[in-house]
Amino acid sequence: MTKPRDSNAVHCLSLVRVNDLDRYLSTLLAGTNRQRGLFALYAFDVEISNIAGQVSEPAIGEIRLQWWRDTIDEIYGDACDHHPIAKELQSAVKQYDLPKHLFTNLIDAHQFNLYSDPMASLDDLLAYQTTTSVAIIELAAQVLFGENTAEIAFPIKKAGMAQGLTKLLNSMPLQISRHQCFIPANMLAKHDLDSTHLFAREYSNGMRQVFEQLTQIIVEQLKQLRHEQSTLKKEVLPAFFPASLAGLTLKSLIADDNHNPLKQPVTVSQLKMQWHLMKCSLFKRI
Repeated sequence: MTKPRDSNAVHCLSLVRVNDLDRYLSTLLAGTNRQRGLFALYAFDVEISNIAGQVSEPAIGEIRLQWWRDTIDEIYGDACDHHPIAKELQSAVKQYDLPKHLFTNLIDAHQFNLYSDPMASLDDLLAYQTTTSVAIIELAAQVLFGENTAEIAFPIKKAGMAQGLTKLLNSMPLQISRHQCFIPANMLAKHDLDSTHLFAREYSNGMRQVFEQLTQIIVEQLKQLRHEQSTLKKEVLPAFFPASLAGLTLKSLIADDNHNPLKQPVTVSQLKMQWHLMKCSLFKRI
């Protein structure tokens, strides 16, 4: 019979495998004694990220986010005795001394997902990525690094930005279906566009230029990350591998001039991802 804590771990692993293949495959290359902590982190992120798509109105989403705020308080107060993700997360928090504010800030950031207000500016978008994608990589790096990650804060930030922005661009059809606008309003306005053009899935010249600006930001983040990769220990690299896989997605996004990212995301085959990760692991690179 499966032990309760083992069933919690299986639940987290399965959730990540189904919802976040990049992180799932990357985690399999981490040390086996660290994988459980990573799957707990990534399952938490999946759970929070999916709330907006699972509720019929913002108020319900707010209630679920508040439940997680309260649960994080319980985790850090040693009072958590429910929910498989929460139990696994509690174990990871204790084992790796993970900072509480990264979890609570991430939950707060996802309030934006519940509403149809557009992201106001590029600065706001980058701040959102800092408290979501960058934070998860920081936590994952601490699980793998086994100590404070301050000395690798720069590559963590670059990896989180690259991964988060790539995921954002490739999930535009889903966001539009939810009436969400993560594309900064000030960037759209420079081309006489607004969220209505986005929701109409009009990939005009102006919209194309906005996407090109964002892709150039990602390219620069990846360039700076790879410039710093020699400073990273082999053990911590799996925390950065999802950002490397984001590079594959980005190549596919920009390869076809006729592709409309507002209507259809691109997909990278699992075989191609596995081959890429195998090379990354073998040659200790991102």
